[in-house]
Formats: sequence, structure tokens, C-alpha cells
Amino acid sequence: MKNNKENLFKLGLTFCLLSPLPLYASQCDDLWKDSLEPNNLEFSIDTNSLGGRLFVANLPNYRDFTLQHIVKLNQLLYLDVNEVPYVSNLKITIHPFSNPNCDGVAYKSGGINSTNIYINSCFLESLPSEKVEAEIKGILVHELVHAYQNSNFEQGSGTLEGVADAVRYLTEFKSLEEKRTLGGDHNSSYDLGAFWIDWLRHKLLANGDQRDFLYELNKYAGSPSGFNWQNDITDFFSNTVDELWREYQTCLHDNGNNCPTSIHYQAIGQCDGEPQRNKDLAVALEKNIKASDENKPYETAYNAFDNSNNTKWLSFADTGWISYQFDKPALVSRYTITSANDVAARDPKAWLLQGSINGHQWQTLDSQDNQFFTSRHQTRNFDFSPSIPFSYYRLNITENAGANIIQLAEVELLGNFPTIVNLTQQYPGRSSASASNAPKEDHSHAFDENRATKWLTFSSTGNITYYFPKPVTVHQYSLTSANDASDRDPQNWKLLGSNDGVTWQILNSQTQQSFTKRFQTKLYQLTTPLSYQYIKLEISKNHGSEILQLAEFTLKGNI
Repeated sequence: MKNNKENLFKLGLTFCLLSPLPLYASQCDDLWKDSLEPNNLEFSIDTNSLGGRLFVANLPNYRDFTLQHIVKLNQLLYLDVNEVPYVSNLKITIHPFSNPNCDGVAYKSGGINSTNIYINSCFLESLPSEKVEAEIKGILVHELVHAYQNSNFEQGSGTLEGVADAVRYLTEFKSLEEKRTLGGDHNSSYDLGAFWIDWLRHKLLANGDQRDFLYELNKYAGSPSGFNWQNDITDFFSNTVDELWREYQTCLHDNGNNCPTSIHYQAIGQCDGEPQRNKDLAVALEKNIKASDENKPYETAYNAFDNSNNTKWLSFADTGWISYQFDKPALVSRYTITSANDVAARDPKAWLLQGSINGHQWQTLDSQDNQFFTSRHQTRNFDFSPSIPFSYYRLNITENAGANIIQLAEVELLGNFPTIVNLTQQYPGRSSASASNAPKEDHSHAFDENRATKWLTFSSTGNITYYFPKPVTVHQYSLTSANDASDRDPQNWKLLGSNDGVTWQILNSQTQQSFTKRFQTKLYQLTTPLSYQYIKLEISKNHGSEILQLAEFTLKGNI
């Protein structure tokens, strides 16, 4: 993607931005929002403290504000939403700090899997009333930047804080007149660093360079070598960093009238009609992760999903598998594999990505052969076109690069959680059956979400149909055995779909199925979901009785 900056000219000692970067339409912002919204966003506000009450009173829409500014700040730091690290769990706490004098303003802790932001309610209480709202918003934006920015700055945390305050300034929650002062150095933090970085941003643009310095600074800080002011500034300017700092200090004289300012928020984040970013859906929870083998206690399967390239999963075999179970079906359309720290011969070379609804029966979604990683900690992306969501995903490595050990640093499963609903409850229509024991054991009882009722027919075979008011896409269906007489349970059947009630297509078929207990629910996944208005379960055999019965017939999917 190319940055869309133009009409930049140098006018004497003053740098002017004549054509601001385009603000993107709400549709593009919505794509960024959908892609970046944490799976879990939680607020813990101590309203027993005055500062907590001030927070709520001055920012009553704090949740919407947070989601909106996650988009805004990342559109300053990243060109493409796919570059942004996905923060899965974000908790924001406003309470009094526990040190003796309740000192401090705010801080961020944790990693992208679980990020915590703490704001000191005592500090909010100390502010003049006319500044409370702006400070609350500014502090929150500053700490949110820390949750998403890259952080590898060789000279320490000064520039890290400067970047966060630069974003705060550009999102209009920091006063230029109040804090833009002489002094400091090129590695200054907070206000001094913020306006220095913004000045460099404008100087680079005025030089006719199409790069955005704030974005480039963040990008360098995401590389293994990081950003070094002395060495890396020459990639952007012909001057040394000391020469640039002296020029900046000179322009700050006379109250900074000769220094450029950012009048408007100017996002660089682009959309270009691309689909929303795929989130890394898998969060490292030991209960969800399994593997064919692992090297305990330090090189376990857990490490493949911990979002750290500095750990790894290792197995003492040249083939093996690692799997992840989601709490709900996930539609994965991209996955990544990151090579580990050493021994390239241990890298995966050929593998299958597989999906399952139950962890036992696997469907191959993607296969790769003769793949190589050219460097350590290299991340490679693999895309495929998914048709259905699965609860289980497995990377099945069938060959490595030659060693008798396999290893990898990271596996990411990227996609989204589609909205899968109980279709008969969400879009009620009408049911029918070949026959029923009406009214107490009528076909309607198969769709009432009550296992204590059932559909029963005095025949060993039969069918039951549901008509929807509009076409639906069934991804899964389930059958629940009734209260008694297991010989009445279905054994062989077909699931069929139709749009006219006359012509039927087979969606799924099952044989030799059995229910091991009463009220057992068995789930079945469709491999090629299509939209139909009529769905019929046609049972051709039960387990021997002259009666057929079923407690529940559930259809899950979407419109």
C-alpha cells in the first residue's frame, strides 16, 4: 500500500502541509474497529473514590471512546490493519494507587494476550475541574498507545513515551501551547519527545519524502534491531540527530512560531476495500492445547500460542501435531507459522491444517509441501478459503527439514467467530412430519428446546421438516435422544435442503449412529453449507423398534 501524501513544499524555514492526509470513511473505520476490538474489554472503576466518579461523569461513554480511539491511534501508527498486534483481552482499572502518598498517573502492564491499564483516581482528583475531561481522555489514549505500539528503542523508554504522547497530541488531547518548551534532548520523553517527533514528521514530509516519520519510527521499533537515534535517523535525513535537534531548538525560540504544527488529526491507516483483518483467535490456555508430544517443562505446546517468538514447542520426533480447541466455532481463513530460534533442520517442511467439530474426525483445510524458512523467527502466512467454522484446529506436520526433532515458535489461527444461532428460535417458521403421536408427542416438540418433550411416530422410519420464513444457511445440526427406549433412536438418516419443498438436495448423511445414554446430544457439521428454506431430516432406520422418537432436532447457522 502506498501512502497518499501529496502537495508538500518547503517554504523558507517553515514547513506547511497543504493537502492533509485523507480521513477515511466510516465504513473503513468500521472494518478497523471490527478487526481490532478485543475479545474481552473490561472496565473496573472504583466509584467509591472521587476520581472514579469523575472518570464516569466526564467520560460516560468510556467504552465507545476506547473502541473508537483504538482505531484512531492505530491509524496513526500502522498503514495496514494487518500490521497491528491484536490485543485479545483488555482491562482498564480506575482506582487509588496503593503507595503511601497515592502518587503516580497511570501505567500499562501485561502483554497482548492480557493487557491491563491502571489509572490513578487520586491524580484525577488533584486536577483543576476545567482540565479533568481532557486529562482523562489524554491519559487513556496515551496508555492505549502503549498497548499497541512497538517498543524496541535502543536508548530506553524516553522515545517510547514520546511516541505515546505524540499520538495523544495528534488526537487532540494535549495542548501545544501548554507544553511545547525548550530543553531536553533527542531521546526526551512525554511532551518534549512528542513535539520533537511531530516536528520530524513534518520536516520529512516537507522534504518531499512520502514516508510518515511516526509510522516509520514505530515500524523500526518492531524490528529485531530496533530504532537507534544516532544510526537510523540518517535513513530519513542527511543531517545527524544532533544537528536536527539543534535546528528544532532554534525553531522553538520566539514561542515556536517558526515550528510547524499539526492542526488536524491525519490518519495514515488505509483500507483500499480490503477485507477486515483476521484476528489471531487462539489465546494460550493450557486446557485448550494438545500435542502429539512436547519437551516439558520448557518447550511445551502452550508456547506455540503464547505470542512470543522467544519460546517454542519442541517434539522429539520428525513428525507430529499440535491442536487448539476454541470455546465456540471459529472460521479460520489464514494461519501463520513462525520458525524457532535455532536448527533450521527442525523446521516443518510439509503439513496439513485440519478442522474438526469434535476433536476426533478431521477435515483437511490446507496442505503444504516443500516449505522452507529462510531465517530464524521468520513468520510465514498461509491463506485458504474456509467454508465452515470448526471448534478444533490441528497442524499436522508430516515432514520436517531433516532432523529427528520438530520445533516451531508460534502458530496463529486468524479469522473470526461467525454468528451461529439456533435457527428455529431466531427465525421461527413451522414444522411438519410424516406422522406424529399428537398432541403430546407432536413434531413441534423436536424444536422446543426442551429435552423432556419429544417427537414420536409409530413407525420405524419417518421424516421431520422445518420451513423457515426465508432461506437460511445451516452449518451444524444436532439430534438429542429421548427419555426412554434406546431402540427407538435414529440410526441411519439424511439431512436434506430445498427451496420449494419439492426438489431436495442431500446436505449430510449418517449411518450406524448410536446414542449411549438418554438425552445425549450429538453434533454434526456440514462441509458445504448452502442456503435453503426447507430443511428435512429423513430417518431410514432406527435401532429395532416399531416406534421412532427424538427429543430435539436443532439447526444452527445464519442467514
